Amino acid sequence: MKPILLDCEIGEICHIHKNWRDTKIIAKAQVLGFRKDTVILGLIGESIGISKESVVIPSKEHFTITSFAPIKKRSIFKFNSA
Repeated sequence: MKPILLDCEIGEICHIHKNWRDTKIIAKAQVLGFRKDTVILGLIGESIGISKESVVIPSKEHFTITSFAPIKKRSIFKFNSA
């Protein structure tokens, strides 16, 4: 998707609505970059329901990953010697 959005940042999450009348969010996308007047988005999840009539709205939120388990200082890979 390459919509024209005036006020967004790289990494920001955008909400996608089926059309301008629909308030339900049908998908989300992340701002990956910019090219001239367009924004390059990466879709998060499925594209079901997205069409040329869909509306993309910046959310002012950024994609984050939360880790609930502490990260241990050890190798996650184990190699078996033959």
